[in-house]
Amino acid sequence: MSENLDGTMLLKDNDEENSEHTNFVEAIKSEIINLELKDLSQENVAPEIKLIIENIPDDISLLEKVRWIYINLGKVFCYDYRIAYEKDYAFVKNTDLDKPIERYQTCIQISEILNKALNSIEGINARIVRRVLTNARGYYGNDHVAVEVQLEENGMPLKLLLDLTLDLYNIQSDCQTKHFGFEDDGSGEYDIISQPENLEMDKKLGFVEDERDYRDYRIEETLRELQKVDLEELSSKEAIEKKLRIINRLTQKFNGYHEGKRYMSMLFTRLLNTYFHEFNIYYAKDGQINLKSIFRINSGDYEKWVIYSNILGLMATNKEIIRNMLNDLWKTKSNSLEDIVSLAVENEDSFSQLVIKK
Repeated sequence: MSENLDGTMLLKDNDEENSEHTNFVEAIKSEIINLELKDLSQENVAPEIKLIIENIPDDISLLEKVRWIYINLGKVFCYDYRIAYEKDYAFVKNTDLDKPIERYQTCIQISEILNKALNSIEGINARIVRRVLTNARGYYGNDHVAVEVQLEENGMPLKLLLDLTLDLYNIQSDCQTKHFGFEDDGSGEYDIISQPENLEMDKKLGFVEDERDYRDYRIEETLRELQKVDLEELSSKEAIEKKLRIINRLTQKFNGYHEGKRYMSMLFTRLLNTYFHEFNIYYAKDGQINLKSIFRINSGDYEKWVIYSNILGLMATNKEIIRNMLNDLWKTKSNSLEDIVSLAVENEDSFSQLVIKK
């Protein structure tokens, strides 16, 4: 990347630059997006999984062993978002540790492998359970599965619900887990492990030294910084531009795009403090796929469009560019996105014709 082009430049709207520089920046953005076209079937992570199972520490409790496996497997897997476009991906994958295992998996395989790893430990009884997700965007709730684990801790029986698939982006962003024994399925049958208890285990297991090592701590610091922006006398545009620059500091590279986009959606929800809407588009070619999340941000009379890159974080875009992408083999399941960008281009064309006639 040019030394004159940084994340701040990539977030600027086209109308803020001259045409020559705009063309240069858009070419760079296009190249970045093209680099993220990926064959999700390339990597074999079976050796990593075996290494985790073979190196479970002996001098820790059963619950800590469960936590150790959960966190380390969470660093290995990525959610296979191709299931959104072809459900067969949920059923054709291998989970035999003696054969190649892909990094990109659905909840079925992630739960099966976690289940095998846990049942390899004497004193732990795990099984796969079905769950219905009603508010987890990007997952297919009616077919979702997780793992139930039963064990004894300090002479007391524990029955926990573990949903590693939902926690992948938390683990890979160094945030606190949200689905390790921290929720019930509504039946009241499951015990709850509090976040302070998880923190103490993470400290003992060497994942963190204290709570400030969690990314959540930095996010809370950023929230306080952004709350000060709301108190400044800025226009809607100036406020959004400043907030996006601050939020973009928290972006990081993920192995899987789905984890990155979930992390970005979480940051927007917690930090942006204004209306936004997320749209997904994807591009498939010769067995490779590129998923992108586009965010439409509205504040007062200002509208900002950004696209999330797994390589560089947030980049400014606009309705015309999105329309061109959809005309160039990119697809979306969002009828509202299609309508928004089509209407915008039609209005621009009509306005141009009106000016010409005058």
